Amino acid sequence: MRGWQLDLLKLGGLLVVSSIIVYGVIIISLWPMPDDDWEKLTVPTNLDRAKDLRNALRRFQDEHFLRLLVCFTALYLFMQSFAIPGTGIANVLGGALFGFPIAVALGITYCTIGAVIIYHLSYWYCQKAVEHYFPERLAKFRELIKQSDNLLLRLTSLRIFPFTPHWFVSIACGQLHAPMISFIPSSFAGQIPYTLMGCHAGTILKDMESMDDVMKPEILFFLTIAALVGFVLPILLKKYNPLSS
Repeated sequence: MRGWQLDLLKLGGLLVVSSIIVYGVIIISLWPMPDDDWEKLTVPTNLDRAKDLRNALRRFQDEHFLRLLVCFTALYLFMQSFAIPGTGIANVLGGALFGFPIAVALGITYCTIGAVIIYHLSYWYCQKAVEHYFPERLAKFRELIKQSDNLLLRLTSLRIFPFTPHWFVSIACGQLHAPMISFIPSSFAGQIPYTLMGCHAGTILKDMESMDDVMKPEILFFLTIAALVGFVLPILLKKYNPLSS
């Protein structure tokens, strides 16, 4: 068996074990829920499922808030840690269930923890697999990091940019042993805009028709400008700062 195949086997095994644990946590946490609402408990990978899930959980929340919080935490961290699509919808659901301030705090914290987990999974289990499947991407990212005078600002800019795959940033940082003193703050700061938008959408979830109601063109334009500033600013500081020469 080749090295990258062994990496995938280890990661797959870890995914299966984690899935069983999370499933058990969800079953135990939501045990008191009525049978009719159990049918609506699916992973919120789209807006319609999020609405159905929100209605069922709101009824459960009134009497079992802590149980619901444990369930939400387990599901969110599981999806974030294995880069499973749906955390954007989970932010919307969090806003609908817990309110804007609490949902934002939870979402940013869970995204940061998930990014750290992906970093270490990449470092411990995926080195050969990443090199096998993403050699060009990894080489470009390595060059980008080498050319950066401010790694914290560069990583933050990458995460704010609307079209950057956050999962790959975390994986690549794990491969390149990016220092945690830059990785963790950039992961935290880079998640703020998207978490704010998702949680805000959750407060109006019942009136939403699609995720386009959140990711409007003007918002994407603002995020793009913010990310570009992060790329250009270190260059300007280096060029015009007399202490840099």
